[in-house]
Amino acid sequence: ESRPGGGSTFTVTLPIGSPDVDARAASKVPADASRPVALEMSDAKAMEEIDPAHEYPSSSVDAPMLLIVDDNPDMLRFMADALGGVYHVLTARDGLRALVMAAERRPDLIISDVIMPGIDGLELVRRLREGEETARIPIILVTARVGLDQKIEGMQQGADDYLYKPFSMAELRARVEGLLRQRRMERELASQNQELAAQKLLLEDLLLHQEKLSTLGELLASTAHELATPITYLAANARILDNYLVNFRRFFEEATRAGEGGRSDLVALAEELDLGESFFEDLEDLVRGFIEGSRRSKEILRNLRNYSRKDEQSLCETDLRSCIESSLLLLKSHMKGRIRVHRDDDPALPAVQCIEGQVKQVIVNLVANAIQAIEGEGDIWIATRLQNDGAQEVPGPCVTIDIRDSGCGIAPSMIEEIFRPFVTTRKDQRGTGLGLPICREIMVRHGGRILVESTLGAGATFTVMIPVVPPIGRFSRDGGSFSEGPSTPQTTH
Repeated sequence: ESRPGGGSTFTVTLPIGSPDVDARAASKVPADASRPVALEMSDAKAMEEIDPAHEYPSSSVDAPMLLIVDDNPDMLRFMADALGGVYHVLTARDGLRALVMAAERRPDLIISDVIMPGIDGLELVRRLREGEETARIPIILVTARVGLDQKIEGMQQGADDYLYKPFSMAELRARVEGLLRQRRMERELASQNQELAAQKLLLEDLLLHQEKLSTLGELLASTAHELATPITYLAANARILDNYLVNFRRFFEEATRAGEGGRSDLVALAEELDLGESFFEDLEDLVRGFIEGSRRSKEILRNLRNYSRKDEQSLCETDLRSCIESSLLLLKSHMKGRIRVHRDDDPALPAVQCIEGQVKQVIVNLVANAIQAIEGEGDIWIATRLQNDGAQEVPGPCVTIDIRDSGCGIAPSMIEEIFRPFVTTRKDQRGTGLGLPICREIMVRHGGRILVESTLGAGATFTVMIPVVPPIGRFSRDGGSFSEGPSTPQTTH
C-alpha cells in the first residue's frame, strides 16, 4: 500500500507449513558438484520420506521404457497418462529415486523437471552422465523458467533436449520419438561398428598370413638349393651303400656254402671284395651321413612348416633366442656365405608371453631386409637385452632385439615412409611393401614398438621392443582376440 509523500507498505503472505513451498525453497540449495552417482546415507534416509514410484505398462512388450521425473503429482500424472499407452512409463517424484530407477531399470529415455527438491534436474543429469550404465540415456529437461542461460547450463550438463512449460503433448511426443529414433540409430551404428571391427581384425589376420606366405615363397626359392645339398648327399651315399650290400651279400652266400673248412677261401674272397676293416669304417660314415642329411632336411622342412602355418592366436611362453635361431636357419641360404652374423644375447633374458609365430615373422622380415640391404659381403649384428625398468615407448619390463646391418642405410626422407603400406626401398621393386607395416602392427598388438635408426650409406638398426607380459586387455588367453590400439609408427632417426 502507498500514497504519494506518505511512504509505502509491502505485505508478504506465506502459508504455514506448506510442503510444496518448503520443498521448493530447499531446491534453491546448490548441489555439491563433487558428489558421486551412488546414493549417500542422507540420500537413503530421504528416500524413506518420498512417495513410492508408479509404473504404467504398455500393451506392447517391445515398447521403449520412459522414466518421468517431476515433484508435481498432477504434471507427473498428466505426462504419464499421455505417454503410457505408447510407451512403458516409470515415474519418480524425486531425483534420488530417479537415480536408483535409472540404474536398476535402464530406461530408454528420461524426462525430468528442472526445479525439484533435493537433487534438481541439472544435478540429476550430471550424476546420470557420470554413471557408466546411465551415461548414454537420452534426457529431456522440462521447465517453466524461460531463459537462454539455464538452457545452456542444462545442455552443458548433458541434457539432450529442453522443453518449456506450457507445452503441447504433441510436441512432447514428437521430441520423445525423435530422441528414441536417434538412440536406435546410435545402437544400430554401434552394432555395425562392432561387426566392422571384427571383420577388420579378420582381414588383418588374413593379410598378416598372406604376407607370411609371400615371404615363404621367396624363402622356398633359395631353400630348394639348401635342401638339394643334403638330398644329393643322401642319394650318393645310398648308391655306395648299395654296392657294399651287393658285395656283402656275395660274401655271405659264399661263406654259407663253404662252411668251416673253406675259411682260407673266405679270407681271400673278403680281400677281393674289399670287405676288410675299411668296409665297416665306410659303412659307419655312410650311416652317419644318412643321419646328418636327414636331420638337416627335417629341420629345414620343420622350420618352413612352422613358419608357413597360420598362427594360433594365443599367448605362450616364448624363448626369443630360439626364435632368432630358427629364423636365421630359414634365411641361411639367402646369406650364401657372404654375410656374417654376430650374436650377443643377454644370458638373463626371460621368456616373454607372445604369439610365437608372429614374433618369428617380425624377426624373419627384419633380418631378410638387412640381408637385402647388403651388397656383396657384409655383417649383421643381433643383440638381445632385458630392460627391467621398461622404456618411454614400452612401460614395464621389456625385451629388446637390436638388428643392425652394414648395408646401404635408409634415406632420412624414407624413415617415416617405410612403415606405410605398399612402400618399398628394394631396388628390384619385388617387395610387396607390406612387411614393415605388418611388423609394426604385430608389435602394437603385443603392446610393443619398432624403432629405427639409420644413416645413409652406414647401415640401419631396427629395435624391436616386446613387453615381457603384454598389457591387460590386449589378448584373451582362450580366444586370442586383439584389442584395438594405436597403429601409428614409432620411429627415431
